[in-house]
Amino acid sequence: MTDSRIQLSLKSVAARIWRLECLRVSTATWATLAAFGAIFWYLQTTGIWSSRWTLAALFTAAVMLPWQILRSRRRYWSDFHLVATRIEQEYPTLDTRLLAAMEQQPQSPDTRLNYLQETLIRQALTQGGQRGWERMAPLRTQLMTCMACFTALGTLAICGVGLAVTSPPRAEKQLTTSSITTPPESLGIQVDPGDTEIERGTSLQVMVRFQKELPFEVTLHHQGSTAVTEQVSMSQSLDDPVFASRLSNIQQDLVYHVTYPGWKSPSYRVRVFDYPALQQADAKLVFPGYTGLTEKQVNDVRRVTAVEGTHVTLAMYLNKPIQAGYLRDSDNREIPLQPSAANPHMYTVEMPTMTSGRYRLHLVDDQERTNKFPPEFVFRATPNQTPKLTIKHPGRDVLVSPLEELRLKADAWDDFGLTDLGLTYNLAGQEPHEILFDQPSGQNRQQSLDQLLAMEDLQAQPDQLLSFHFWAQDVGPDGQPRKTFSDMYFAEVRPFDEIYRSAPAPPGGQSQPQGNNAQQSSSGASEQLSELQKQIINGTWKLQRQVGIRSKSDTWSADATVLRDSQQTALNQVNEIGTAIEDAAAAADIEAIQKHMTAAVDHLAQAVEAGTDAGQVESEMKAALQQEQAAYQGLLRLRAREHQVTRQNSQRGNSSSARGAASRFQQQLEQLELANSDNRYETQSQAQPQTEEDNQQREDRQILNRLRELARRQEDLNDRIKEMQSALQEAANEKEQEEIQKQLQRLRDQQQEILRDTDELSSRMQQPDNLPRMAEAQEQLEEARENLTQASEALREGQVSQAAASATRAEREFKELREEFRQSTAERFSDAMKQMREDARELTRNEQAIAQELKSLDEPESRSLRDTPQRKELEEDLAQQQSGIEKLLERMEETITEADETEPLLSNQLYDTLRDTRQGRLQDAMRSTRELIQQGFLENARNAEEVARAELEKLEEGVEQAAESVLGDETSGLRRALDEVRDLQDQLESEISRATDSQPNGSETPEPQPGQPQPGQPQPGQPQPGQPQPGQP
Repeated sequence: MTDSRIQLSLKSVAARIWRLECLRVSTATWATLAAFGAIFWYLQTTGIWSSRWTLAALFTAAVMLPWQILRSRRRYWSDFHLVATRIEQEYPTLDTRLLAAMEQQPQSPDTRLNYLQETLIRQALTQGGQRGWERMAPLRTQLMTCMACFTALGTLAICGVGLAVTSPPRAEKQLTTSSITTPPESLGIQVDPGDTEIERGTSLQVMVRFQKELPFEVTLHHQGSTAVTEQVSMSQSLDDPVFASRLSNIQQDLVYHVTYPGWKSPSYRVRVFDYPALQQADAKLVFPGYTGLTEKQVNDVRRVTAVEGTHVTLAMYLNKPIQAGYLRDSDNREIPLQPSAANPHMYTVEMPTMTSGRYRLHLVDDQERTNKFPPEFVFRATPNQTPKLTIKHPGRDVLVSPLEELRLKADAWDDFGLTDLGLTYNLAGQEPHEILFDQPSGQNRQQSLDQLLAMEDLQAQPDQLLSFHFWAQDVGPDGQPRKTFSDMYFAEVRPFDEIYRSAPAPPGGQSQPQGNNAQQSSSGASEQLSELQKQIINGTWKLQRQVGIRSKSDTWSADATVLRDSQQTALNQVNEIGTAIEDAAAAADIEAIQKHMTAAVDHLAQAVEAGTDAGQVESEMKAALQQEQAAYQGLLRLRAREHQVTRQNSQRGNSSSARGAASRFQQQLEQLELANSDNRYETQSQAQPQTEEDNQQREDRQILNRLRELARRQEDLNDRIKEMQSALQEAANEKEQEEIQKQLQRLRDQQQEILRDTDELSSRMQQPDNLPRMAEAQEQLEEARENLTQASEALREGQVSQAAASATRAEREFKELREEFRQSTAERFSDAMKQMREDARELTRNEQAIAQELKSLDEPESRSLRDTPQRKELEEDLAQQQSGIEKLLERMEETITEADETEPLLSNQLYDTLRDTRQGRLQDAMRSTRELIQQGFLENARNAEEVARAELEKLEEGVEQAAESVLGDETSGLRRALDEVRDLQDQLESEISRATDSQPNGSETPEPQPGQPQPGQPQPGQPQPGQPQPGQP
């Protein structure tokens, strides 16, 4: 316990300090209130503002404010330790003696302080002097503060008396009384709109219409939630007796009235309301179990695309609670919104099994107000697609030798991953064999298949038929495994002893002679019948794959009936061929073919009669397919082993004996050195592109343009966000900041528009026709969408720097995706430019040959009776050359149009080349050359041809340069081609080695077959000794 002498001394000091503190607080409080009282007195005297509660509030504050302040600080000054600390600060010479003296205690309760302790206390008290630290709250300061306190109190009293005895001016009092007793209608004054309700954020137009004398000035007074009343001078509308004023962007309830000298209107109330509106919608997607996908949350959506069977929950965040809400589709079916217990502004909608459709969100609040612009929600349920199987090699029916190794390649794709992959093959008449590939891992959407079939290991024999197809298995919508099959392809095992002879060309103007015997005629008929039988097999295989879904196809039975009738037609043709066959072996083959075809017809008829019994239908279709393949294999044995063929102009037709074989043995024919009687200047006709490919290319171009547009819009928006970020940092006052916030809100609306367009593009990419080739691009677009969502959220919360960062990432991802997509779509120009470049080169070579022929017409040795046929042939060559040039120019125009948006460099180069060619009058020079030859002016024709040749070389050079922009330099392409040739050479050498090893040792050289040339004799089609080589004079 502190010594009593110290306590007494500190107590007196604390009392002085407390009195001084009371005077200071009272003085400050009463002086402030006196100032406010003077202001209120002035306002009441001038009539601007008056209230009967002003005086009571003023005196209540004069009592309560000092009392409350001093009450909160009383404990502060009753603390002796604090008082001692202040004394130490005021008297530094104490050197903490006073604080030390306060802490002194006797060593025991029964003893007194020792000498040192007593000395310390005396020194502390002595330092305080007789007046007890007089510098602490001295008397002079107390007197001065007391005088100031009474002065402030007196001023406050005067203001109170003034407020009590002063009343508003008499005129104002009369006006007030008049406004209460006399309504504005009786004075001929109309105030519009009076009491009203308006939407938050809109403007209020207040008009005062006078039917009598117009005042000089009218003022509008309005007051919001604050106590401050604002005044707005109303302006007269031209010469009309109407005064009007506009209050913009009203955000809260307000009260207003109108005054002019001599009159004041009653107070009118304006209530602010909000229409129900959607602020944000978030989608929670729970995918079916077979997809293997985890639950997904997509924020701020208007378009939802998911696989069929997905459970969708929409969380709707509204601006206020509503009375009712629902989603309504085009058929007026409604899905109600369910309120959330956690958030009164959140409502949910559940779709246990999402279906495709468009819905409008309709909201109704407790005042029966509906949302002004019902937002649209688009739901797209994509089907669980069957696996896509693309045969990469060989991609067509092929001919193989019994010793050949057949390479089979395919690509398999599925939207949710593959569970099993395999290859099925069989020789006709044998049981099918399956090869299973490695099990796909995880969500592996795409798998490459590669298998090598060795004919020797299969013990394939000549004239046998090998059929094969790939299959892939995934999980269907019902959760059960689902198997999908590719098209069926055939590998025909060719014999070793086929002979191709070069037949002499028919005389000019005559047709190829017909076959000489029945065997040759039956061979040609069997070739045509083989093609028909192959189409029947393919049709049966297609219908067999549709057995499981025949209920969805209305034409299945009709198609099966057509197949049955076609097989019967083929059987009738076999019967006709059998009547002309005299060879016993061939007759046996015909009998076997008839047996198999008859069985196939019976099985197809039973499949049609089976109706909806899927099991029986599938069994009958399998049996029919086996019989059809066996029949086709029998037709292969009827093929001729010896062929006489000639090279002829494709426009004039082929010989009847070689027409069927030409489509089957085109590779062998091209390897023969036959006399070439084709027109050397004929350009290769180009097949029309597939409609499906055209649609894909058009879709790719549209999506690429959409990506380009989104990247450009996002870049512009990013620049604006960065500008607003800098402006917000430099804003000097709140008004500028509010204006910037308004602009940021508009930028957020633009960001949300980009987000909606991105959702639409993503939904477009997920369409069944686009997803296989755009799956990776769609995943990258989802990443860009996530950044767009973050940027929109940041703008709504006012985090401009974070919004700028997210928007910049989205812009970068848009540009990367646009560039990758542009490169992928530009690859389709590679084949077009390769063909275009080859055509230009071929036209140039043909033109050089025409120049040589034109020169030979004028040589002395060429003047003979054959001048006229040579000139006609040259005229035909020029006509075909001119047609080829026109076709090339047309393809250039098409490519210019298609590449204008995706490959502007290629388009510009082709355009320049086409423009120079048109201006160079290449076609006119070609036409002049032809006309001059017809008229016999050979010298002038050569001059015109030189002009055409020079222009054609320029055309070729321009096409070459344009092709390099897509294909690059030919050096790398030639290097790759050389590597492929070397690989093929190694494979050929290994096949020859295996064939040599398979022959028995010591075998003698086989005797030549009848009709075959003896060793040392020249082969047919080769020049005899002394004859010039082709192309030599």
